[in-house]
Amino acid sequence: MNKNTFFELVTKVLSGEATREERKLFDSYMLSDEYRNLYSWLKKEWYKEIKHPAKNFDYDRGLDKLRSKIGSAAQTQTRAPVVKMPAKKMFFYAAASIALLLAFGFLGKTMLFREDTRKQVHFLSYQTQKGEKKIIELPDGSKVHLNAATRVHYPAEFSGNERNIALTGEAFFLVAEDEKRPFTVHSGDLVTTVLGTSFNVSAFAENDTRITVVSGKVKVANQSGNAAMVLTKGEQAVYDKKAGNLSKTTVNVAPYTGWLSGTLHFEGITLGKAIARMERWYNINIECSSSSLLERNIRGVYEKEPLETVLEDLQFMLDLKYELVNDSLVVITP
Repeated sequence: MNKNTFFELVTKVLSGEATREERKLFDSYMLSDEYRNLYSWLKKEWYKEIKHPAKNFDYDRGLDKLRSKIGSAAQTQTRAPVVKMPAKKMFFYAAASIALLLAFGFLGKTMLFREDTRKQVHFLSYQTQKGEKKIIELPDGSKVHLNAATRVHYPAEFSGNERNIALTGEAFFLVAEDEKRPFTVHSGDLVTTVLGTSFNVSAFAENDTRITVVSGKVKVANQSGNAAMVLTKGEQAVYDKKAGNLSKTTVNVAPYTGWLSGTLHFEGITLGKAIARMERWYNINIECSSSSLLERNIRGVYEKEPLETVLEDLQFMLDLKYELVNDSLVVITP
């Protein structure tokens, strides 16, 4: 892996300008403990200093604080030159670039920047489409059941003393036991580590992230490592994205694993969240402009039922109207 490429990627990720392909490449770096630790440090320092909207932030003062912070940590007087960016560029992009260049000088003293003699790591990715599910087998024999609209990214071969994969979406894991090599799933803000167990990870963008254990034991922590807990059979960790809180509760695992057998569960969720789930499940686009409807809570269990059956139930429960415009669009109105 190339360190210069990594710093360029982190700059774009922190400034919010990374493309989908760049984000995918960035995820591959996050499979490495050393790069993940480096990113965690950079992100922490970045948000510690850049706390104000660009229009209210003093550019020179911000850069001076970053130089002072990282420069003192490196115990060096070296100061990186300020590169003037076009006016249309956000302040955050420029500040992130300066911070990363300074950090590069500091971390050059650590083992991360020693000559890397390890062989090039090759990665594989699988992406399911809406309405599609897939089962894949990892190099260690672990099985991964991918729900619709889900992507998994992992090394073609697990080497060393770790088994790391990255997940976006939802998947059920049957992990092959290997006491010497923990199995770790990186899903958004959470890191889940096990030795051998079965568990479900739901990490879709519109929902809080949930880790549900069916058997065995797992450790769940946020990326920074300042919040962690151990889960056993029937327990679930929930990461509240808005509040940044990680909590644990005991649950009936059926609603969270029913998708494996073709059962669609709405466990007291809003219609808005149910629509997002239905779109992935049935490979359909659903439009609803009524905010009051979208906030209504619903419950329901549908075992391999067609879309029309679910829509009929929603019509009865919420007194709404729906129209099947064509094979790819449903419009819901009050």
